[in-house]
Amino acid sequence: MASDKVISRKYEVRSPKWRACYFILITSFFLLFSGCGNRSQTLERIRADGVIRVGLDPTFPPFENGDGGLHGIDIDLANAIGRELGVSVEFVLFGYDGLYDALLIDQCDILISALIIDETKTKDFAYSEPYFNAGQFLVVHEETTGVNSLTDFEGKTVSVETGSAGHVAAISAQNRVRDLSIKTLPTPDDAMWTVLQQETAGALIDQVNARLYMQSHSRLSLVAEPITVEPYAIVVRKDDDELLSEINQIIETLSFSGELQDIIDAWIGS
Repeated sequence: MASDKVISRKYEVRSPKWRACYFILITSFFLLFSGCGNRSQTLERIRADGVIRVGLDPTFPPFENGDGGLHGIDIDLANAIGRELGVSVEFVLFGYDGLYDALLIDQCDILISALIIDETKTKDFAYSEPYFNAGQFLVVHEETTGVNSLTDFEGKTVSVETGSAGHVAAISAQNRVRDLSIKTLPTPDDAMWTVLQQETAGALIDQVNARLYMQSHSRLSLVAEPITVEPYAIVVRKDDDELLSEINQIIETLSFSGELQDIIDAWIGS
């Protein structure tokens, strides 16, 4: 079983003094091209060193939480990947804004930190197959039948958190769902409470908040078909093709075996 190690680093960029500019430019040029040559061998180096360095921001429970020790969905996923690779896992902690820079300058090998696939970053980075959809789902009462999507809400009311992605999706749906009404509430829990009391036909909530609430409110259920898709994926550098291929294979293996779902269910309920 792969062990894990936590290292906390502060990523900082300093502006060089003008007298050192020439030296730094030459050094940067050398590092840029030498780094490009080595990165394609990242997987080989990971196996040779016996450790994979996973970068994350430990402030986003239930995916990663640094309070009382490092734990969460992404921690368990990283450990499973390390086990499948036959190496130990070293967690390297950064602020959210420094994650991509840290990966680019080789302070870690991969990022697993509840990161949504961002097409604007694909010039320098590559994303794995998604391992979780953080998008919006419909929550309905257990007595509700025949609801598969928002198109089944004609003449009905859906509750949402004010200003949330679910609120935006519901407003957009009003253009194609006749007489769809929207009830706005301050929090996701408030929105789901109206469904529990059968005051509204359903709530449009992100999957994490919905499943956490449903853990203690068993009379609610999640409609399987998502309304929106916000895929979380693992990030590697653009030229780490072999590493990305290996990670995708591991995600497929964990999905097929049910272990990935077990990891997620352990933190947010089944």
